[in-house]
Amino acid sequence: MKEYDSADFLSSRMVLRTVRKLLSATVAHPNPVCLSISATQFAVANKDIKISPNLILTNSNSYFIHLAGAYMDYIFNGQVLNSLHAANQHMEERIIGMLPLLIAVILSLIFFWFLATAVRIVLRFICKRFVKNPAKSHLIQTASYSVVWVIGGCVALNILGADVKSLITGLGLGGVALGFALKDLLSNFVSGISILLLQTFKIGDQIVVGETEGTVEQINVRDTHIRTYDGRLVLVPNGQVFMSRVTNNTASELRRASVFVYLEYGEDVNRAMSIILNTINNVPGVATDPAPSIRLRDLTTEHLYIEARLWADSHRKNLWATASLARIAIVDALTKEGMALPNPRKRQVTLENNSGQLVDQP
Repeated sequence: MKEYDSADFLSSRMVLRTVRKLLSATVAHPNPVCLSISATQFAVANKDIKISPNLILTNSNSYFIHLAGAYMDYIFNGQVLNSLHAANQHMEERIIGMLPLLIAVILSLIFFWFLATAVRIVLRFICKRFVKNPAKSHLIQTASYSVVWVIGGCVALNILGADVKSLITGLGLGGVALGFALKDLLSNFVSGISILLLQTFKIGDQIVVGETEGTVEQINVRDTHIRTYDGRLVLVPNGQVFMSRVTNNTASELRRASVFVYLEYGEDVNRAMSIILNTINNVPGVATDPAPSIRLRDLTTEHLYIEARLWADSHRKNLWATASLARIAIVDALTKEGMALPNPRKRQVTLENNSGQLVDQP
């Protein structure tokens, strides 16, 4: 008999040990198909150490093949296949039972989609006629569209048998916790809606918020975009806008501007004021109602201080342009009439003799 090395022998013994364990497990959990395989086919005598590994391996492989086939028969003919078949049948029955509900949910969602679209179209037409603020119009349309969809979602969940009240309660509690976490963001959101609804100001208005002054370019639910007069864009949170003092310089069509005139002492004040007032009335862009006004505001140590007030377009660019034209026209008119405007004076300080006193000389 041919002898084999110890490595082959150990491999064969390991295979047999594994086979016996599988066979023992099969006997512990009887299965007619598996037990039809006789264990005596694979009995190996341990007396002779010089056993043929080829014989052992051949018998082991044969046992594995028969055992695998037995277990496959058990799976496809036994309890596993029956369980899978029962589960599949149960799922089919549930799907068939829920089919009417699914159809009802789909139809309800289609209905609410048409309803939401119709609401948006109607509101778009109404807002074009009655709402001049584009941001406010967009907010109304979006909010109405969202509300219709929320109602449609609740109806669909109710059809499926969900407890909508409990869901709303849970969302409410979650909303409270989320509100604390996003307090600043929600404050800006609510303030933005309030600004749009109350129309504190609108796009194109020139406002002053805190230290920011400029033209409103955009109003969002979170912030307001203001373009300053030197071209910078400032994004002011709506919470800050809502809580701050806001000055709307263009809330009215007209805005008042002041023009200051200085005259030398000795000039006819009444005549000068009449010339200034007539000149302002002829300046383009100056409103006639309210009419321009003029007064002697103060008497200084060196000249007469006259203030003329006029009304013009409230936008900064137009107001400044009109006031500038009025100043130019006043200077030309007074110069033409021969009235002296104040000139800068030079003062000379000298030390007289040996008295040690400073003497001012014009």
